[in-house]
Amino acid sequence: MDNRNDDMVPEWQTKQEPQQAQPVVPRQPEPTFGFSPVDGFSAPPAKPHSGLGIASFIMSIIGLVITIGSLAAIFSVVADNLDNLSDMEDSAMIAQLGLGGLGFLFAGILMLVGLILGIVGLVQKNRKKGFAIAGTIINAIVVGFFGISFLVGLVQGLSGY
Repeated sequence: MDNRNDDMVPEWQTKQEPQQAQPVVPRQPEPTFGFSPVDGFSAPPAKPHSGLGIASFIMSIIGLVITIGSLAAIFSVVADNLDNLSDMEDSAMIAQLGLGGLGFLFAGILMLVGLILGIVGLVQKNRKKGFAIAGTIINAIVVGFFGISFLVGLVQGLSGY
């Protein structure tokens, strides 16, 4: 008797006999020269960034923005009222100068703290120091600017100008 059902079944549905497993031949290690990860050694772990350095850098950027904004506010008042600057009766002018001065003071304190954090971040061991270096440099420049402007204002105030 002819079994035609076997001919009508597609190949992928037919039962196939399991093939015998091929024996696995162990692979010979390739010769290596110098450093090899097979030796059990790996690259040293990457150093993490200094958290204090990142905080110092962020404080320097925020302090720069506040300083530029405060200086712009102060200079705009002075430029607009150059002829009657000694006449301090305009309350809007006084308020704008006061806010500019407070922003200037806040930025100075913020950057002084950022300078200290940057120096401490530079001293930390086993840390990346890029942010600490950048924060320390920016903060030191601006704190130096604040110190010089304070001394100039002090000398002008004491001399009567």
